[in-house]
Amino acid sequence: MANGDENYLLERLQRSVLFKYLKKDALKEALAVSDVVHYKAKDRIVSEGEVSPYLYTVLEGNVNVILSENVGKDIFISAIGEGDIFGEAGIFSFAKQAANIVSSDNTTLLRIGREELLDFIRKFPSAGVKMLLVVIYSLIRKLKESNQELAFERKSFIEQDDIDSIVQSFMRES
Repeated sequence: MANGDENYLLERLQRSVLFKYLKKDALKEALAVSDVVHYKAKDRIVSEGEVSPYLYTVLEGNVNVILSENVGKDIFISAIGEGDIFGEAGIFSFAKQAANIVSSDNTTLLRIGREELLDFIRKFPSAGVKMLLVVIYSLIRKLKESNQELAFERKSFIEQDDIDSIVQSFMRES
């Protein structure tokens, strides 16, 4: 990698929530043990149902989180932009991915595998703890958002009292 490329990537990493608090030596090592991957618009990065042991940081561009419906219709869930992370659960478990991740435009990602991340944490424990705190916070935030969405969906259904009232109304009129 050319020195100019490395400096550019290090600068992009420092903008990322995951790497923001790391010192330069740790940033360089994180870059060395990771892959920089490029995607064109509409390229699939992660497929729903696959097991992926990678944690991703968006260096440039954006990705979309999309669920596939059985009838071939896709449901947009959210967008993830520059500096954000995804794939956090993949470094902790071997669970299948819950959604597709698709690039919405030309996108550059930093991808670090589970084993490489663990080796990095062993070598740079202070930096690793900072990164894990960000990952945990991100997972908690996503769980909270999911819970709020479920609560909203639950509220939007017809209440039993409403059904009882409608039935009683029809019964009186009959």
